[in-house]
Amino acid sequence: MTIETESQLPIEYSITDARIAELLDYLDLTVDGLDDKHGLEVVTARHHEVKALRIDLEKERQRLKAPLLDAASRLDSEAKRLKLELAPIEAHLKGERDRIAAEKAAIKERAAAERRERLEARMALLVAVESKRLPQDVELLPDEVFEEALAEDTAEFERAKEEARLEAERVAKEKEAERLEREAELARIEEERRAEAARLEQQRKEQEAEAAKLRKQREEQEAQARREREEAAKAQAAERERLRQERAELEESQAAEREKLRLERERLEEEQRRIQTAKDEQARIEREAQEEQERKARREALAPEIEQINNLADAVESLLVPEVTGASDLRKALDMCASQIRSIGRGL
Repeated sequence: MTIETESQLPIEYSITDARIAELLDYLDLTVDGLDDKHGLEVVTARHHEVKALRIDLEKERQRLKAPLLDAASRLDSEAKRLKLELAPIEAHLKGERDRIAAEKAAIKERAAAERRERLEARMALLVAVESKRLPQDVELLPDEVFEEALAEDTAEFERAKEEARLEAERVAKEKEAERLEREAELARIEEERRAEAARLEQQRKEQEAEAAKLRKQREEQEAQARREREEAAKAQAAERERLRQERAELEESQAAEREKLRLERERLEEEQRRIQTAKDEQARIEREAQEEQERKARREALAPEIEQINNLADAVESLLVPEVTGASDLRKALDMCASQIRSIGRGL
């Protein structure tokens, strides 16, 4: 497109109104859903094309504006007008791309939500049967594999529940048997009591018929019976107390025995540690003695050589130093040499 400035200098842009008129056809471009890959490719390509024209236009504006500062205002206005015409086209194409991107994101989110719901449903089924499986272990399992795992856990749960039921029934039967046994014992005692009461009543009637002597005899017998019951009750109480004391003594004895065993175990462990320490110390002493014997034997074997080395050191020390400049340094050097020779001998 070409426009005239006030100084009659032509200003030309690479994009023309005719070109923009051609680009208006892009407003008809749409993407027909997520599966319309070709449509999305066309819209993306055309969007890039229009965007590139806008960028090129801006670059041209900046290039032309530099040498034509007096026409800058008109250049900016024209560029603004052209960009305004490009804007709805670009916005339309970008909107199509954004819409497809949003739909993809929504589908991804729905898929994630479905996975979460499926995992929650699976965990609810597993929790119902007290399964120990973790969410990360069942999340990606195929349905048929999960069903098999659920069936296994359900079977285990039912088996444990059945075992608990049978155990409860066994305990209930034991308690019922104990109850029946107690009731039978109470019934027996009650029968004995009734029999005794009947006998006493008969005895009372007989005593009433026999007059005062028999009444006195009856009273004595009743007093005796009361004493016997009291004594029996005392005896039962004493027996219960005896059993309680025996049980307490047994528990105390068992506790003392356990404490004794614990102390004995600790004593044995301490004794084993002491023995092991003594063995280790004995082994160390024997090892050091062996090493000392080996060192002594080695020094005895090397004694002639050590003596020769010491003789050499003595010879070095006995050397006379001539009276020359640095005689003291020579003396020190000879003494140091003799000392090093002796050190070699000691190191053998």
